[in-house]
Amino acid sequence: MTDQPSAAPQQGRTRRQPPASPSLALTILAGGVQQDIDRILAEHGMTPRKHGALGHIHTEPGISISELARRSGITAQSMHTLIAALIADDLVQSTIPRPGAPASLAVTDAGARLLAAIRAELAVLDERLFGPAASAEWQALAQAVHDVAELRKRP
Repeated sequence: MTDQPSAAPQQGRTRRQPPASPSLALTILAGGVQQDIDRILAEHGMTPRKHGALGHIHTEPGISISELARRSGITAQSMHTLIAALIADDLVQSTIPRPGAPASLAVTDAGARLLAAIRAELAVLDERLFGPAASAEWQALAQAVHDVAELRKRP
């Protein structure tokens, strides 16, 4: 890991005018954070899509492949390929409860350990970006992102 995440503001640099569009500014900031997240996931042999599927299976054991595909916005065939890779890596197990029923997915102990390790590394990243040592602006950004995410959960 580097001493400073790629998305964090660098000291000693002259401040430039912010982009005219908040959407553009958010995209630029998110791109830097995404690089850090991709690096963490890659160190564990994961991609964002694999990590997302593993996380969904962990929080909702028994979820079907077709439901995972729907939530991920990919085809069932693509999700089958992704799940096959997670099974081959011993991160997910698949059972068929009865003939003709859809497969029921669950995270293995190895998958749960992997998720915990990734979660711990993401917590370190969050602390460095948004924790007490971060600027007030970055802390406010963290709160705003949290608030907007909560709003999206409402019906």
